[in-house]
Amino acid sequence: ALGVGTANTASNVLDDYEEGTWTCVMKDTADRALSTNANSSGFIYVKIGRQVTLSGRITTDSIGSAGGQLVLTGLPFTAYSGTAGYSAGSVGRAGNLNIGSGKTVGIAVTGGQTHCEMTVWDDSVGTTDMQVSEWSADGWIMFNIVYQTA
Repeated sequence: ALGVGTANTASNVLDDYEEGTWTCVMKDTADRALSTNANSSGFIYVKIGRQVTLSGRITTDSIGSAGGQLVLTGLPFTAYSGTAGYSAGSVGRAGNLNIGSGKTVGIAVTGGQTHCEMTVWDDSVGTTDMQVSEWSADGWIMFNIVYQTA
C-alpha cells in the first residue's frame, strides 16, 4: 500500500490499530491507591500507530492512607521517552474536589511513564501538581488523554 503524501514511505502506512480496555487507578507517588468506586467506567483506549487515545470516568470511595502528589496510573502503553513523549489530557467534568474557585484540573503525561500527573491550574499562579488533599473521598473526573508511545 502506498502512504499518504509525496514521500510514500513505509512510515506513512497505517500498520497498527488496536482497541481495548485498561485499568485506571488513582494513587499517590508512594504507590498508595485511593479506593476506586463501582461508578468508575469506560476505561477504553484506541491505538493507531503510535498515538493512543484514552477515556473514562474515575470515582473514588476513599483516600485511605494516600498523601502527597496525585497520579493516574495504568496507562496501557508507556509514553514515548523524553520531552517528545510529553502530552496532556483534558478533564471534561469533575466533582467533589477540594480545589478553590479560579482553579481547574488537568492531566499531564511525562515521557517514558505509564502514569499521568494530575495537575491544578490556578489562574494567578499557573500549573501545580495536584495533591491528594485537593481530591476527596468521593471525588471524580471524566477525562480524555492523547499521547504518543514508542
